[in-house]
Amino acid sequence: MMTIVRFGEQMIVKAMSILVFPFVAALMLLALYLIPQWSGAALETLSFDSAASTGNGLWMTLWLAIPVMVFSFNHSPIISSFAVAKREEYGDAAEKKCSKILAFAHIMMVLTVMFFVFSCVLSLTPADLAAAKEQNISILSYLANHFNAPVIAWMAPIIAIIAITKSFLGHYLGAREGFNFAMEWLSSLCAAKANPSKSTN
Repeated sequence: MMTIVRFGEQMIVKAMSILVFPFVAALMLLALYLIPQWSGAALETLSFDSAASTGNGLWMTLWLAIPVMVFSFNHSPIISSFAVAKREEYGDAAEKKCSKILAFAHIMMVLTVMFFVFSCVLSLTPADLAAAKEQNISILSYLANHFNAPVIAWMAPIIAIIAITKSFLGHYLGAREGFNFAMEWLSSLCAAKANPSKSTN
């Protein structure tokens, strides 16, 4: 991943553009592959009322899922670099173009991820989900073992590697930009303190 970083920002953006398509394709193919295994067992245990008595109802689950959802869908670190790149590409029309691109990206991201999540949940029973939690393994690993499916076992590492690479590259750009801004601000502050006469003029 650092090798990609060494080639500069343009290479990072190109790498992320290339990675996103196999990632989405892998999630969609796996979700479609699981459709024959769907059952309503997971939906039968949903309860809006049990949260008050046990603390384990649907409302509590949704409440605890909010931080996970926020961090899962967060892509703010890459927005600044994205805006700069599109400004250079489209000029004054960049704002409208960026709005369209982001709207399409948000819709595709939410639909793809939620379809994948629901497909995984619907293909297992509550007992299976509890067993996966007890074994402390990823849902893909459990699905591969549960259905004895070499396809899932083969796709799981690919999905994980692509997801980790995309996340690293996106957050690297944001972290680097924030660090550079902080260093520039500190250097200007130190320069102003070293030359108070110039800062007052």
